This record gives sequence, C-alpha cells and structure tokens, in this order.
Amino acid sequence: MKNFEILIKTSLLAICVFLIFSSQTNSQSLNEKCDVCLYWHSKVDYSIKLPVNYPKLDTKDEGNILEAINCLLKLEGKTNDSGFGTGGTSIEVSNAYPSPTVEVAALYYITYLYNPDWPHWAIKIVDKKKEKNDQEIVKAAYKAYRKWYEQIKKQGIKKARNANLTPFDGTDLCWYGPSC
Repeated sequence: MKNFEILIKTSLLAICVFLIFSSQTNSQSLNEKCDVCLYWHSKVDYSIKLPVNYPKLDTKDEGNILEAINCLLKLEGKTNDSGFGTGGTSIEVSNAYPSPTVEVAALYYITYLYNPDWPHWAIKIVDKKKEKNDQEIVKAAYKAYRKWYEQIKKQGIKKARNANLTPFDGTDLCWYGPSC
C-alpha cells in the first residue's frame, strides 16, 4: 500500500512538472522555442523530422521568406538525397531524373518561396547546354543566389518581384522548363 501511495505521488508530481514546463514553452517565441533554420532545412531535407507540434511559419511573410533564404543558402555542399522524389514537376518532363540533392532542393524551395507560380518542369538547374546539376553548375547557382539575395534584402521582396529580379539574372543558368 505504501509503495502504491509513493507511485501515485510521484506520478502526480511528474504530471505537474510536465504541465508547468509545457505552459512555459508554449508562451515562448519561435526563436526561443526552436531553431528557425532547422524548420526551413526540414522543408528540403526529409531526413530532418520535426515534432508534430513544431511551430509553422508563414511562407508569404516577407521577413520569414528572407530568413528562409538565409537559412537555405547554408545548405550548399549538402549532397545527400533530399527525398523530393524524382525531380519531375510537370507532365512535360519524364520522371526519369534522380531525386535532387538537398543543396539543389534548397535553391528550388527558395525560388518557390519567392515566386510560387514560376514555370519550370523539373528540379534541375541547367546551363545553356542543358547540362544538369553537376557540382560546377550548383556552385555557380549558389553564387548567383547569394548575389540576388543581397539585392532583395536591400530592395525588399515586393520591389524585387515587381522589378522581375530572379536569382539567375545575368547568368547562363536556369531551372529546366519552358523559359530555358
């Protein structure tokens, strides 16, 4: 009987501690509660599993988009499989492509956040010769995206969109699709 009372008291104490802790963390801001970059990284690297109750970020908010771009640009060199599937995004292209790497998926997601309606057929960065996703092209793409990111930070996303600024302006690179 005494062991049963101790078990009940210990259980009640554990429940109280859990409730107190969870109410404190629920009132914390997103930056205090979680790693914002981990949130954005999980969007392109399916090996990152976030808890179901992890706070969601508004993908239309300009501040969140700029923060996302900054975080996603840190994935250069991460060449493991993103888990995005075959890389084909349209019926105009075969699904025979391999799944993009995390670093390529990060650039793809940046482009999606900036312009959700952009025309493309596959998660493939190509040059004028239609060569796809080799390391040299990916490295050049990251350089172009960083340069573009500095421009849109200064101008703001709305002005940059209105001016039709794109990450590949002034390069021979493009996303595989109708405009390339």
